[in-house]
Amino acid sequence: MDRKAAMEETVRTKRTILFREFGARLASVPRTIFRKKGSMDENTIGVIFSSVSEHAAPRILNSLSSEVLKEGYSLLIRNAGNNQIKEERILKEFIAQNVNGIIIEPSKSEMLCHHMSMYRLLDRLGIPYVFIRSTYPQTVDSPKLLIDDSRGAYLVTRHLIATGRKNIVGLFKADDADGYERHKGYVQALQEAGIAYDPEGVVWFHSEDRTKKPKIVIDQMMKNRRCDAIVCYSDRMAQDLIRHFQNSGLLVPGDIAVTGYGNYLKPERGEVRLTSVDMPFDDMGTEAGKMILSMILGSTPGKKTVMLEPDLVIRGSSIAE
Repeated sequence: MDRKAAMEETVRTKRTILFREFGARLASVPRTIFRKKGSMDENTIGVIFSSVSEHAAPRILNSLSSEVLKEGYSLLIRNAGNNQIKEERILKEFIAQNVNGIIIEPSKSEMLCHHMSMYRLLDRLGIPYVFIRSTYPQTVDSPKLLIDDSRGAYLVTRHLIATGRKNIVGLFKADDADGYERHKGYVQALQEAGIAYDPEGVVWFHSEDRTKKPKIVIDQMMKNRRCDAIVCYSDRMAQDLIRHFQNSGLLVPGDIAVTGYGNYLKPERGEVRLTSVDMPFDDMGTEAGKMILSMILGSTPGKKTVMLEPDLVIRGSSIAE
């Protein structure tokens, strides 16, 4: 069977499986699954980001595209907006476009995946996929590339303790798994230093209230308790808090130290430089490319889970420069 006939047979097989799997619900799958598209003769890998505007995506894509280009593959990139319904829709689109493999940054990964039927379908169709940065509770055994977020939060909290801070507030995201991992590292550093963990010193927020809730709760908290440092979930959140504190007459780091996570923001002229956790997104893109290519070419990944290590970058928001 020549290559063209083989691809036509693949489409027929997918159509049979889709009808058997979804029945009447197949109407929601783009009709392009039933006809040959121009892209079907190309080597294409689908990539789903929970947010393409977030700092991670450009660095991951730069190294990922370089890696897959070596083997003649291109990328088809989509943004799920941290929305599982959109992620499901994109997976259907990728199946319709006959991608060779898929790389997924899951949406609201701490929540149960409501579209597991799509991942089971990918397994039945023989389309390999790799999760990056996180995974769903039901997909922990799937191939994945993670960053040790617990380690990152541990390093930055330990640093704050070493500077003499003892009343350290933590801001963590409740609807993504990395928030819980960072909370673990924060707690570990406190416990190792003999500082009692106080759940009232932790602020949990969700994607929808991330720009408002942390600032409101911190203001209320500082009226009722001493706070000399804040471990923020992201650089953007840390930068916003620093500006807020300075507008209120507080000195950073003199009155309060603030740390970020991601190491992606450059301060504007005159602003305090941010202590942050640098995340190896360049390495993640390279390793994700290697993993998905090996699976497309029929190999089993040497490791189903690859853990990358973050680094702490110390600047003026936590110590005087």
